[in-house]
Amino acid sequence: YRLNTRPGDVPGGPALHTLHSALGALRAWATPNVSRGYLWLALRGKLYRLDASRPVAETIDGIHSLRVECVVRALDPTIDQVDVTVWLSTGADHTPVRIVVETSGERLAAQLTETTATFAAR
Repeated sequence: YRLNTRPGDVPGGPALHTLHSALGALRAWATPNVSRGYLWLALRGKLYRLDASRPVAETIDGIHSLRVECVVRALDPTIDQVDVTVWLSTGADHTPVRIVVETSGERLAAQLTETTATFAAR
């Protein structure tokens, strides 16, 4: 992904993620024992920081999951923050079960409705 920045322009110098690789990183990171975390992502030529809270065990629709609450903020202060909550199955692949995105008074929710995956005991 090409962002209009020079190498090293990401604060702290960590990897820069796309929306897809950020979800993959969140899935790989999420365990009940981790503390809060963050990552940088680029979207439509803008730089954002995603701050993730410690995952919390929760059952959603009978599926054992980890709920991760996130806040996404742009470096540009004129862009509203986005609150994102992701529920990941507790299985080895941490399948996203539900995602809720809220910003500027609007809410979008997406939920897994069909899969061939096997989840932890329901």
